[in-house]
Amino acid sequence: MEDKKYAFYSTENIRKKLESGTIENMHIAEISQKQGEDISHHGTPMYDIETTLTDIQTGKQYHHSHYDEHHMNKIDFIGFDEVNASMQKLKTQTDRKIEELQNEIQRLEKQKEAYMAVEKTLNEKMDSLLHSGGLIKNEPTSEKTHVLYAKFNARQIRQHFDHPSKVDRDGKPLKMVNIMIPSKDFRFFRFGKDSHGFERDDIQAYWTSIKALVRTDQDKDGNAKKNGKRYIYLNKNTEDPVYKICFEPQKNENGAFVEPEPVYLNAKQLSQIYNEQYLIGKERRKERDPNKMLEENKEQKKENRKQSVGKER
Repeated sequence: MEDKKYAFYSTENIRKKLESGTIENMHIAEISQKQGEDISHHGTPMYDIETTLTDIQTGKQYHHSHYDEHHMNKIDFIGFDEVNASMQKLKTQTDRKIEELQNEIQRLEKQKEAYMAVEKTLNEKMDSLLHSGGLIKNEPTSEKTHVLYAKFNARQIRQHFDHPSKVDRDGKPLKMVNIMIPSKDFRFFRFGKDSHGFERDDIQAYWTSIKALVRTDQDKDGNAKKNGKRYIYLNKNTEDPVYKICFEPQKNENGAFVEPEPVYLNAKQLSQIYNEQYLIGKERRKERDPNKMLEENKEQKKENRKQSVGKER
């Protein structure tokens, strides 16, 4: 005797459709099932289940074999009595995945907190090198010391970029610049080799500053000169090496690019390097064209006036 019941059927895989949350192209049919032929092919009988589906609207019939050894099925179905159990299984699986994801979110949140703590510590260390007394206010604060500054050409300013964490008064990333150190031919100061054997005096060197601290020479009316020198006031009140000098990456013996070890200078040393650049450059220009020395001397007088003003303050 055949048992009759109802089912949803489709030409697609029913369970995959349920997993994807879509019910398009699913129809209802009245079904009847009966025992099919023995498919065991050995001593213990195993019978197929043959299902006939009759669409309740069109009356069209479909035949379905449970084992479908020869892949003849053209439709798939799920009985009304199986729907709730199947959906409950899917919901349970989803709940388990949600729990796993929530645990993963908690783990990632803790990891993010650790990253933020590391970032804070690193930024504090960077700030201690960039600022730590670092770059002073516009006016000198001690009568016993004179103004120190680094003076350089506009073309020595490279790589404008945003600070990774600091912002300005408008809440925008703080603008930073890299300032090139003169080559060894234009300075007497030497960095020497690092522990890896890199000859740092043969490598392009630079240091980092807040862009807003870079000033331009002014004319008598207080306007920036079109081709004026750039300069930055340095921290004259400390002997601590707070200025980090970096070097362009170089290939090591394994062919990998690595950064040579940095050198830390104090304000006096950094100022000395740029003074040497000026003096050496002046001598070389004098050798090439003595007639240009008149203009150079005018610039030097202005420089001396600046130094005198600093000492008086």
